[in-house]
Amino acid sequence: MSAHARRLLTTEEDTPSTGNDGPDRAPWLLGAFPKLVALQIPRSGEIVGRAWLDDNGITDAKVSREHISFSRPGGRLHIRDHRSQNGTFVDGIKLAPDEPMQIDDGAIVRLGQTIFVYREAFAGPSKPEPPLGKLVGPWALGKIRQDLFARGYREGLNVLLEGATGTGKELLAEEVARQFGRPKIVLVNVAAVPRDSFEGNMFGWEKHAFTGSFGAYHGLLRSAAGGTVFLDEIEALPMELQPKLLRFLEKRQVQPLGARELPPPVDCLVMGATNRSIHELLTQDAFRRDLIARFQLRFTLPALEERPEDLFAILAARWEQLHGKLDLSVTRMDAEAIDRLMRHDWPENVRGLFRFVESVDRNAGIKKSTVDRLLGPELDLPASRRGGVLTRQTVDKALADSGGNKTRAAQLLNVSRPQLFRWLRKNGKERDG
Repeated sequence: MSAHARRLLTTEEDTPSTGNDGPDRAPWLLGAFPKLVALQIPRSGEIVGRAWLDDNGITDAKVSREHISFSRPGGRLHIRDHRSQNGTFVDGIKLAPDEPMQIDDGAIVRLGQTIFVYREAFAGPSKPEPPLGKLVGPWALGKIRQDLFARGYREGLNVLLEGATGTGKELLAEEVARQFGRPKIVLVNVAAVPRDSFEGNMFGWEKHAFTGSFGAYHGLLRSAAGGTVFLDEIEALPMELQPKLLRFLEKRQVQPLGARELPPPVDCLVMGATNRSIHELLTQDAFRRDLIARFQLRFTLPALEERPEDLFAILAARWEQLHGKLDLSVTRMDAEAIDRLMRHDWPENVRGLFRFVESVDRNAGIKKSTVDRLLGPELDLPASRRGGVLTRQTVDKALADSGGNKTRAAQLLNVSRPQLFRWLRKNGKERDG
C-alpha cells in the first residue's frame, strides 16, 4: 500500500500498537469506509449526526445534523434513526424512522456515505494498524500481531496456522518467518506428497537405500536448515505417518531411509497450516493430540466475512497494487456498493475479494451496479428483522430448504445474513454453504 493510501485510510501515524489503548473489551464503532477511525458509542439518548462525525475527522454531507441515537434497554445496544434525510441502514436493512432496533456484535451500520462495524467487546487497537507484512488488517489482526511481537524465536519452536482457504496463511507464514529471523522458507504441500513416498521426500535417503536410489537425497526437512519449513495442509498427513513428524517436532532429528546413524539435528523453524479447525481435527480423530500439543504457538486467521471492518482496507491495498494510488475524490467508490461487499459471504475469502477487484474497470470504480454485475443481484432483504426467531431447529430447516445457501436461509428466517452468520458462529455451527 502506498503512503498516499495509508494517509487516506488512517488517522494516526503508522506505528504498530499492541492492543486497545482504551478500556479492555469496550464497545466501539469501527470506521470501515471511507475512513478508518474508532469511535466510542455516544451517551445513551444523545442524538448525533454530521457534527459528531466532523469532530472525529469524517466529512459526510449526506449525514443529517440529527441522524441517530443509541440506547441500552435491557443492556442490549439499540440504534434509532431520527427521521434522517438519507436514512440509516443496519446489515443492509433500512431502519424505520423513530423505531429503535437492537444491533448485535458485528453489525454493519451505514449512514450517508460512512460505514461502521459495531463491536460489542472490542479489545484490538483503538487506531488502525499498518499491514502485518503483506497481510492487511487494520482492526481484526491485533491479537495475531500482539502474540507475534510478544514471542521471540527459540530453538525447537513450532507454529501452527489455522484458517479457511484464501485467508492468507501463506502470507502470515512469510511474516512469522521474517519476524523470527528465519525468512528462507521450504514449502511442503502435504496433500500433494504421495503417501508411499512421503517419508523419503521429507527425511531423504542414503545411496542404494532402495532400488533405483543411485544417489543420496537430503530431504525437504534438512534442506530447511537455518530457515523455515512450512507444512501446508498438514491435516492431510496420514495418521500412520504422524508419529514420524512428532519425533521431528520433538527433537529435530531425521533418519534418512537406509541410514545407520542419525545425522545432526536440524535447526529450523517449523510451521504447519490447516484449513480445518483444530477442534474439528481432534474431535474426528484425524490428528494426534500429542502432535497438536507440540505446536507451542498458534495463530487463527479469521474468515473475511468475520472481519467486514477490514474489507475496504484490503480492497484498497489490492487496488493500489494494480492501479497505483487510490484517491477517493477521483475514483468512485459508492458506500452502498462497499456495504454490499461487506455483507457478501466470500467463500474464497481474501482471494475471492482480490479476484473481484481484478475484474473491476478502474475507470468506472465500484458502484452498486458493478457489484450486482460481478456478484449477481442481491436477494431482496426483509423490510424488518423483527419476527425472525433463531433456534437450532429453525436454522437447520432454513439451511436445508435453501440447499446450504446462507443468504437464502437468512431470507427464509426473516433476518439479515450477517445476523444469521453471527448466530452460527456463536452456536458453533459450521460456516459452510
